[in-house]
Amino acid sequence: MRIAYILDFFPALSETFVLNQLTGLITRGHTVDIYACRPQPGIGPLEAVERFNLLKRTRYWPERPRNYVARALKGLGLVFSALGQPRLSELRALNGFRYGQQAWSLKLLYSAASHRPRQDYDIVHCHFGVWGLHGAALREIGVIGGKLITTFHGFDVSVLPRIKGRDFYRRLFERGDLFLAVSEKWRDALIEMGAPADRTMVHRMGIDTSQFEFVERHSRSEEPFRLLTVGRLVEKKGVDDALRAVAILVEHGLAVEHTIVGDGPMRREWETLASSLNLGSQVRFLGSQAHESVARLMEQSDALLAPSVTAADGDMEGIPVVLMEAMARGLPVVSTFHSGIPELVHDGVSGVLVPERSPDQLAGKVESLIRQPQRWPKLGRAAREHVEQHHDIELLNDRLVSIFHELLEPGRDPVAESGRAPIGAE
Repeated sequence: MRIAYILDFFPALSETFVLNQLTGLITRGHTVDIYACRPQPGIGPLEAVERFNLLKRTRYWPERPRNYVARALKGLGLVFSALGQPRLSELRALNGFRYGQQAWSLKLLYSAASHRPRQDYDIVHCHFGVWGLHGAALREIGVIGGKLITTFHGFDVSVLPRIKGRDFYRRLFERGDLFLAVSEKWRDALIEMGAPADRTMVHRMGIDTSQFEFVERHSRSEEPFRLLTVGRLVEKKGVDDALRAVAILVEHGLAVEHTIVGDGPMRREWETLASSLNLGSQVRFLGSQAHESVARLMEQSDALLAPSVTAADGDMEGIPVVLMEAMARGLPVVSTFHSGIPELVHDGVSGVLVPERSPDQLAGKVESLIRQPQRWPKLGRAAREHVEQHHDIELLNDRLVSIFHELLEPGRDPVAESGRAPIGAE
């Protein structure tokens, strides 16, 4: 199959799930092209990007100047530079009555002008709803062809419809061929917003479980209990609740250390909070770290603390990949009943969950873990088993290929024909 991916940033350190899909499709013999705005700022070389030579498969759309006059002049230059005259597709890209902001901002024109000649694919796969809209518009004006699939993750379902209106995705729902949600929660939300139920399904994100060594956890006597939090420091990560929970544990006389990995707009505020809670010797902020460093920290930790919350603007998680990575390693997870997390972490079985914004209960659950180390191995084994069965990237990529083929040739399942066991439909 020939498959196009339409993305925002590529490569993006925070979107390893996309990278796992891309490389999985390539290793299965499919041709993949990537269309994106630009690389994620500040990102260094990624091993998989270099090994699969993905930048040579990537076409970046021209950057649009902020000044509208300069943007319009550059747009005209793009249109006339290739063949001396605009195509009908570029003229269609200026239809503001049909494409609204995509046309007025010249975003659609810039993309269309860079698609010379027209590219036809079997599948056009867009990650995040806004890029599904963009892919649908590009296909409609005639610069790209193929069955259009959009994967929705979290922000695009929880926040954008609140800002743009509940009919924001109406044109996409009318024109898209298939809509994938990373959790049952988001599938239900999409259908409630108007996505056709017969073209909307769950396809989860996953990790390469073979790359994560399972280690059964046991108490390290006389040493502090080591908590680890990993993620971009934004409101929905709930790090303020984690800090307050740690303060409660310290008040109870428990020896704990809390390491926070990641950077973002809330970092300074949360560092100030840690100081005000007198946690200077218990908490350390490490900023962004390479994947290898995070792996070492997971090996050295006793539990992953991830108290996700719904942000003031409605922003919510999908299902954080870091939870999958910790569970695959056997690291006990303490998180919240938030978004699709309960679909990954089963409370009391493969991890521990508390209601959102409840630092007291968070502290109570962590204290129970500290005082009952005999629970750790059982939680870890159940967590590893669940991730292997439901979030292994190899099984998920097999299923994705089956989804693509079913869309192209209804009734045919090449993965089943090959004798490989696909992950169960959810």
